[in-house]
Amino acid sequence: MYDFNGKLSDSNTFHADSSFTGELKIVVSIFEKNLELASIRLEPVDFLWNLPAVNQPSNYKNGQKGGIVEMFGWPYEEIEKECATLGKSGWMGVKVFPPQESVLDYEHP
Repeated sequence: MYDFNGKLSDSNTFHADSSFTGELKIVVSIFEKNLELASIRLEPVDFLWNLPAVNQPSNYKNGQKGGIVEMFGWPYEEIEKECATLGKSGWMGVKVFPPQESVLDYEHP
């Protein structure tokens, strides 16, 4: 049995869109003959559209007002796919490996 914000459901699926605000609290329970055998309370889920960073003003004067994501080792094509979502989430930039090749030499100090 699943409990989504106090509403019981037999389905393990919860459908949400941007009209859903606040955190989603989930409890999963096992019952036998109407007796609860065990339950687990999951960490609350908050959705991207609820992040305060999405509604931040575009005024970045007087210092940095956002974070930078490190995506070292990610293929550039995958980073490009994530950029729109990261920008809407309030991230200011992405750090990646330098695009040039490098030579590692373990024989010389």
